[in-house]
Amino acid sequence: MAMVRQFDEETVLDKVLDVFWQKGWQATSMADLADAASVQRGSLYHAYGGKEQLFHLAFDRYAKCFLQEAQTALAAPSADLALRRFFDVAIANMTSGFPARGCLTTKTAAESDTVGPQIQARLRSRLHR
Repeated sequence: MAMVRQFDEETVLDKVLDVFWQKGWQATSMADLADAASVQRGSLYHAYGGKEQLFHLAFDRYAKCFLQEAQTALAAPSADLALRRFFDVAIANMTSGFPARGCLTTKTAAESDTVGPQIQARLRSRLHR
Protein backbone atom coordinates (compact mmCIF):
# COMPACT_ATOMS: atom_id res chain seq x y z
CA MET A 1 0.00 0.00 0.00
CA ALA A 2 1.41 3.39 -0.99
CA MET A 3 1.98 5.91 1.75
CA VAL A 4 0.13 9.22 1.55
CA ARG A 5 2.32 12.28 1.83
CA GLN A 6 1.76 14.11 5.08
CA PHE A 7 2.73 17.48 3.62
CA ASP A 8 1.56 19.88 0.95
CA GLU A 9 3.89 19.43 -2.03
CA GLU A 10 3.36 22.97 -3.35
CA THR A 11 4.36 24.47 0.00
CA VAL A 12 7.39 22.21 0.29
CA LEU A 13 8.60 23.10 -3.20
CA ASP A 14 8.11 26.82 -2.52
CA LYS A 15 10.21 26.51 0.65
CA VAL A 16 12.87 24.42 -1.10
CA LEU A 17 13.08 27.00 -3.89
CA ASP A 18 13.56 29.78 -1.34
CA VAL A 19 16.48 27.94 0.27
CA PHE A 20 18.26 27.18 -3.00
CA TRP A 21 17.66 30.75 -4.14
CA GLN A 22 19.05 32.24 -0.92
CA LYS A 23 21.98 29.90 -0.31
CA GLY A 24 22.83 28.48 -3.71
CA TRP A 25 23.42 24.87 -4.70
CA GLN A 26 26.60 24.12 -2.82
CA ALA A 27 25.73 25.77 0.50
CA THR A 28 22.33 24.08 0.69
CA SER A 29 22.05 20.78 2.55
CA MET A 30 19.18 18.34 2.82
CA ALA A 31 18.93 19.37 6.48
CA ASP A 32 18.44 23.00 5.36
CA LEU A 33 15.71 21.94 2.96
CA ALA A 34 13.96 19.78 5.55
CA ASP A 35 14.12 22.53 8.18
CA ALA A 36 12.73 25.15 5.80
CA ALA A 37 9.94 22.86 4.65
CA SER A 38 9.17 21.64 8.19
CA VAL A 39 9.42 18.06 6.89
CA GLN A 40 11.64 15.24 8.10
CA ARG A 41 14.72 14.64 5.95
CA GLY A 42 13.70 11.04 5.45
CA SER A 43 10.35 12.14 4.09
CA LEU A 44 12.07 14.38 1.55
CA TYR A 45 14.40 11.57 0.48
CA HIS A 46 11.46 9.18 0.20
CA ALA A 47 9.30 11.62 -1.76
CA TYR A 48 11.93 13.17 -4.04
CA GLY A 49 15.10 11.10 -3.92
CA GLY A 50 17.58 13.75 -2.84
CA LYS A 51 19.00 17.21 -3.18
CA GLU A 52 19.52 17.14 -6.94
CA GLN A 53 15.99 15.97 -7.67
CA LEU A 54 14.62 18.68 -5.38
CA PHE A 55 16.78 21.26 -7.12
CA HIS A 56 15.42 20.23 -10.54
CA LEU A 57 11.84 20.65 -9.30
CA ALA A 58 12.64 23.97 -7.65
CA PHE A 59 14.54 25.28 -10.68
CA ASP A 60 11.69 24.29 -13.01
CA ARG A 61 9.28 26.14 -10.71
CA TYR A 62 11.52 29.23 -10.72
CA ALA A 63 12.00 29.19 -14.50
CA LYS A 64 8.30 28.65 -15.23
CA CYS A 65 7.27 31.56 -13.03
CA PHE A 66 9.96 33.92 -14.38
CA LEU A 67 9.32 32.99 -18.01
CA GLN A 68 5.55 33.45 -17.62
CA GLU A 69 6.06 36.89 -16.09
CA ALA A 70 8.60 37.83 -18.79
CA GLN A 71 6.30 36.64 -21.57
CA THR A 72 3.41 38.65 -20.15
CA ALA A 73 5.64 41.73 -19.91
CA LEU A 74 6.86 41.33 -23.48
CA ALA A 75 3.28 41.09 -24.77
CA ALA A 76 2.79 44.84 -24.19
CA PRO A 77 1.35 46.80 -27.12
CA SER A 78 4.59 48.66 -27.89
CA ALA A 79 8.27 47.72 -27.91
CA ASP A 80 9.06 50.53 -25.49
CA LEU A 81 6.45 49.40 -22.97
CA ALA A 82 7.38 45.75 -23.45
CA LEU A 83 11.03 46.43 -22.65
CA ARG A 84 10.15 48.56 -19.64
CA ARG A 85 7.86 45.87 -18.27
CA PHE A 86 10.42 43.14 -18.98
CA PHE A 87 13.14 45.02 -17.09
CA ASP A 88 10.71 45.66 -14.23
CA VAL A 89 10.11 41.88 -14.02
CA ALA A 90 13.82 41.08 -14.20
CA ILE A 91 14.75 43.67 -11.58
CA ALA A 92 11.95 42.57 -9.24
CA ASN A 93 13.09 38.95 -9.65
CA MET A 94 16.67 39.79 -8.69
CA THR A 95 15.89 42.16 -5.85
CA SER A 96 13.17 40.15 -4.13
CA GLY A 97 13.77 38.59 -0.75
CA PHE A 98 15.85 39.84 2.13
CA PRO A 99 18.64 40.07 1.49
CA ALA A 100 18.04 40.30 -2.24
CA ARG A 101 18.35 36.83 -3.75
CA GLY A 102 19.59 37.69 -7.23
CA CYS A 103 18.95 35.46 -10.24
CA LEU A 104 18.81 31.73 -9.44
CA THR A 105 20.03 30.83 -12.93
CA THR A 106 23.06 33.10 -12.64
CA LYS A 107 23.82 31.94 -9.09
CA THR A 108 23.71 28.31 -10.17
CA ALA A 109 25.79 28.98 -13.29
CA ALA A 110 28.44 30.60 -11.08
CA GLU A 111 28.60 27.28 -9.20
CA SER A 112 28.66 25.21 -12.38
CA ASP A 113 31.86 23.42 -11.37
CA THR A 114 30.11 22.01 -8.28
CA VAL A 115 26.83 20.88 -9.84
CA GLY A 116 26.34 17.65 -11.71
CA PRO A 117 26.04 17.25 -15.47
CA GLN A 118 22.23 17.13 -15.39
CA ILE A 119 22.02 20.52 -13.69
CA GLN A 120 24.66 21.91 -16.06
CA ALA A 121 22.58 20.71 -19.02
CA ARG A 122 19.46 22.26 -17.56
CA LEU A 123 21.27 25.57 -17.07
CA ARG A 124 22.51 25.56 -20.66
CA SER A 125 19.00 24.86 -21.88
CA ARG A 126 17.49 27.69 -19.83
CA LEU A 127 20.19 30.15 -20.87
CA HIS A 128 19.72 29.30 -24.55
CA ARG A 129 15.98 29.73 -24.17
